[in-house]
Amino acid sequence: LTDGVAETLAQTTTLFHAIDQAQPWLESAGKQDINYRSIGATHVGLSLAKNPDGVMSANLLNAGDLLAAYFEEQLLKGSVRFTPVFETTEHNVGKELLRDGLISETELRTHPSRNTVSRAVRLLSGKPLFNSPQNYRLKPKSRGYFVLASDGFWNVLTREEVAAELALGGTPKQILVRLR
Repeated sequence: LTDGVAETLAQTTTLFHAIDQAQPWLESAGKQDINYRSIGATHVGLSLAKNPDGVMSANLLNAGDLLAAYFEEQLLKGSVRFTPVFETTEHNVGKELLRDGLISETELRTHPSRNTVSRAVRLLSGKPLFNSPQNYRLKPKSRGYFVLASDGFWNVLTREEVAAELALGGTPKQILVRLR
């Protein structure tokens, strides 16, 4: 295997291992309470690694209505700015209808399936099922931020508002406090 392939394989294996760790809890919840028999879990995972040449790579695994975005630092006229350059796909029926051009952004706001998750780690009739995660591989620059959050976060804040807070700097905790 080349370094790039081995690195991606290791990162993906790590992310799948994290999902495997959650599965016993899902199974236990389904056995203890009939209301949890079809419980699901959405996830977004990030794994970062440097190859032997010092080049950073990022591997993202996503299923559900969680979203990861990568904001890259740019210097414009002496000021620091962060621009969203990549984001994962939200897996819910409403967003899929919007992407396919079957409904408008306005119709999405009230569509009955707008929050129906289309990909997830879940129990189906008491059996675990991992439903088609998407795997993304990026080569991030040295100055950038990954923001992993639920649709509750992304439905309230625009990418521009998040980018503006990142540009103010600070620790990740300080940035998150400002974003509340």
